[in-house]
Amino acid sequence: MSDPSTTLVIPVLRLADRATLDWLASAVGFEISDITPDDHGGLHHAKLWWGRDCIMASTSPSEGEHVGAAAIYLTLATDAAVDDAFERATAAGAEAVRPPVDQPYGGRGATIRDPEGNQWSFGSYLPELPA
Repeated sequence: MSDPSTTLVIPVLRLADRATLDWLASAVGFEISDITPDDHGGLHHAKLWWGRDCIMASTSPSEGEHVGAAAIYLTLATDAAVDDAFERATAAGAEAVRPPVDQPYGGRGATIRDPEGNQWSFGSYLPELPA
């Protein structure tokens, strides 16, 4: 295993439409930074911040890549924050995949689908890092 103090896993979303980036900011609550357009009016690169964690996004896939659906889990501090995030996203037009529910392994979780079919789960369960 790599040294966890010097490595990160950063998911990358391949979006079909730049508008989904704006939707993720307003509906889900991401902070967007470092937006770099491509030569065709799309999005070459952007960073979506969730606290101190980051997801990168692009509408211009590299050679051999394609736009596709992802499933991402976002941690929240409280069960009430899970309910609030679900309500905000569905009010903004997200498809409700799984409404907020207490999980048997701890915490509370919910899942929505964005306009491009990506699934976003919100949860108060935070996995522990391996020792």
